[in-house]
Amino acid sequence: MPIIRIFTPENRLARILKDAGGLTVDELVAAAETRVSALQSRLAAAVDEDLAKILAIGRQHEAAIFADGKALGDAALAVAELAGAIDCPEIGEIARGIRIMVEGLVDHGVWHSGALGAHLEALALLSQHEGEENVDFTPLLLNLRAVRLKIGLAD
Repeated sequence: MPIIRIFTPENRLARILKDAGGLTVDELVAAAETRVSALQSRLAAAVDEDLAKILAIGRQHEAAIFADGKALGDAALAVAELAGAIDCPEIGEIARGIRIMVEGLVDHGVWHSGALGAHLEALALLSQHEGEENVDFTPLLLNLRAVRLKIGLAD
């Protein structure tokens, strides 16, 4: 019968934490949350600026939207990355869907203006109701995801 040997790898995280002043993980997380809270207003302003870009592009004719695809995708990615930090995950999810659709154009040549239009209208709707409580946008988000999947754009 073989001999069982127990191997305990070095905890490299412990060394990193020790180098960080001996703070515990909980203390580091709390400090990070404090710093993010301090940035809330700047993050919200950045999201608002990128939302305005997205919606301005979305109000153009289809050919202009197509031509501005890179700017649309970049602004959507910025919103998707920051929206969760300012407690707007639904807006982030729709922006992520817009980014996926723009990537579909770039990567696969797939352009569905109707589906993109639905995402843009949903984003405009949510941005008007941002911060309202007791509003469940889950069905809308699920339907937009289903639209993306139906046209062959996996999340």
